[in-house]
Amino acid sequence: MGDEMLCGVSGGQRKRVTTGEMLVGPANALFMDEISTGLDSSTTFQIVKCLKHYVHILDGAVVISLLQPTPETYELFDDIVLISAGQIVYQGPRQHVLEFFESVGFQCPERKGVADFLQEVTSRKDQEQYWMHRGEAYRFVTVTQFVEAFQSFHVGRRIREELAIPFDKSKSHPAALTTRRYGVNKKELLKANISREFLLMKRNSFVHIFKLLQLTTLAILTMIMFLRTEMHRDNLGDGERSGKANSVVSCSRIENRGMVLPFEPYSITFDQIVYSVDMPQEMKDQGVREDKLVLLKGVSGAFCPGVLTTLMGVSGAGKIPTKLGSLRNLVSLELNLNKITGPIPEELGNLKNLRFLIHKFCFPTYSSMSSNTSSCYREE
Repeated sequence: MGDEMLCGVSGGQRKRVTTGEMLVGPANALFMDEISTGLDSSTTFQIVKCLKHYVHILDGAVVISLLQPTPETYELFDDIVLISAGQIVYQGPRQHVLEFFESVGFQCPERKGVADFLQEVTSRKDQEQYWMHRGEAYRFVTVTQFVEAFQSFHVGRRIREELAIPFDKSKSHPAALTTRRYGVNKKELLKANISREFLLMKRNSFVHIFKLLQLTTLAILTMIMFLRTEMHRDNLGDGERSGKANSVVSCSRIENRGMVLPFEPYSITFDQIVYSVDMPQEMKDQGVREDKLVLLKGVSGAFCPGVLTTLMGVSGAGKIPTKLGSLRNLVSLELNLNKITGPIPEELGNLKNLRFLIHKFCFPTYSSMSSNTSSCYREE
């Protein structure tokens, strides 16, 4: 038959093979949809003729849906079912279909194919040309009116009388009608599905093995990325190199453990810091006698690597940078010649890099700092 890589038989031959497979099986009822698509009229005629012999000889039942069959193919059918707008307009012997439409007022021309006539007679744009009462004004007949007319036609009455008689289920084959939802139990269905999946996996074993090896390799590479990412940050000593308290020092890299960072982490500690600025002239004019305006009183704290810290406080507490100063200025060493009292670290390490890291990672929304360090004073 062929596949995507191997050229096989033609499309018409594939349809004939499919039809032959259906005929060989044990099914007594066949339902075929658009079997003439892609086939020439001669091939379609041969297939329908073969099916007609199968039905008459083996007493089978075949229902075929065709689109615009040729007159020769149309003559092979015994019964016709005409559907339009989701309703059955006619259902019965092929010999009486023209008689029905003539009773409604439409006639098929002599040189017109009956199949084409049946498809156009219910259409609004093509119906008028088949109107047979030339002396009377034409009126459009809807699909619903055709259905009502068929109920009063003798073929429709006979079908309605046959359906009115209840069917005797004792005459049917025991396997023809099922009394359960499925023909087999759920266990058998599960076994059949599992067997089918195993069969499909065996057919494509190379693809499944390759995918398994690919996923395993990616999983191992992903796990390797997270083997050495734990950083010790339980206390202040984990972030200091020398272990001296109340100092600003550069943190040593932990050898053979932890993640290698693209920068050198720092720890900042301060204890009982009092931050004051010169008294503004406006406040002196209002009668304030003090020379210094104290903004921060007894502030203590520590900032360690690997710990996310937030600076909180009410409005005016000194957290947001102002002209007078703030805790942020204190931490970032932007002191602007203001006064600090309290233990100040003697060893600041690389002060320039420290100020750059603080501004880059802690205060990115403010303007960048200048390269030179600010001056600061220390009073014991």
